[in-house]
Amino acid sequence: MSDEIVVETSDHARLLVKLSYNWCFKVDQNNKEECSKLFNVKDFVGDACKSIASRVRGAVSAISFEDFHHHSSIKIKEAVFGKNKEDGTLRESLTFESNNLVITSVDIQGQEIIDVTTRAFLAESIHIAIQLSTKTTEENAQHQADLLDAENKG
Repeated sequence: MSDEIVVETSDHARLLVKLSYNWCFKVDQNNKEECSKLFNVKDFVGDACKSIASRVRGAVSAISFEDFHHHSSIKIKEAVFGKNKEDGTLRESLTFESNNLVITSVDIQGQEIIDVTTRAFLAESIHIAIQLSTKTTEENAQHQADLLDAENKG
């Protein structure tokens, strides 16, 4: 199943995140009570997507855009699956007890900045970072050339 979620970071950057989930039902076929749980939720896809979206929105609202930008995959997996209380490791799945639906993986299909102003600032920031990196490389090369020239003149 897939979903599109609008999230907002702690510094008010709004993003549209496209997620995809792998899922299955874990049921003991010999247990009639467990088998009947499958039909307890009429719209299990909608309910699961709403629940996961809520978890993701809550997690993203607590972090900055830069943190989300650099660590979005792990932040979303932590939000969806949670961590084990004993050792702090990431859980492997999320189970909805009402119908034994198990989310086994989450994948980010895409993310885009909704706010035009934020998108422009990010593009400008990337452009400036590239210019700084290029200038630093050029200055290091010129310094090396000057150093070799000075050594050659003796």
